[in-house]
Parts: sequence; C-alpha cells; structure tokens
Amino acid sequence: MITGDCQPIMWTEEPNTYITGGQRDSSSTLDSCKTQCVDNYNCTGIVWNEATSIKCWLHGPWSADNVKMTVDGFHHYNLTRNGYGKCHASLDLIFTVESKIFTNFQIKRNKLVTLFWK
Repeated sequence: MITGDCQPIMWTEEPNTYITGGQRDSSSTLDSCKTQCVDNYNCTGIVWNEATSIKCWLHGPWSADNVKMTVDGFHHYNLTRNGYGKCHASLDLIFTVESKIFTNFQIKRNKLVTLFWK
C-alpha cells in the first residue's frame, strides 16, 4: 500500500524561457527529454524547443552560468523530486512455512533472520 503525497516527480513549466548552460541531449520528444532528466539524479530541469535541431537541453550542477532569458518558442521545465520523505510504501506479506502462517518477519542483507508467528 502506498500512502502520503506520492508524486515522485513534478514538472513546472516556464513558457518562452531559455536558460543558458544546458547540456545537449539527442531526445526528439518532450517525454524522452524529461525521461533523460529524471534518469539523471543530478538533473534539475530541461529547456525544450520543438522547432530547433537540438530540441532538448539538460540542466544541473554542470550548468555554470544559468542565465534566464525570455525567448519565444523555448520552454523551461523545472524538475522537483518530491518522493523522498513524503511517499510511504508498505507491503503486507503472508507466507506459509511447514503449515504455519507468518505475517511479520525481519530481513537483513537479503536473509530472513526473524519470524513472528501469527
């Protein structure tokens, strides 16, 4: 069961905004550009322009200058990673060993170390 505010990522769009210092990416769709950013933990956002040959620019700590400018056709998308500390997951496991049902147990380093009888 997943509880809490569990949207692990959120994009905030700034239309007609270009930010300097981005790293070129070969993504040809907005979704693939966003995926490239999400998959790079250091990425903090993208600049996207459908009409240019290089459509996707990734931003992060490598973006030294980060000067924001108003430029028609460019869109800056700021990435916020929310999941940490706000998204909680729990899994209720029940399994049977020698006809006895276990509902709680402890695992350390991928080894079952403690069982609790139901």
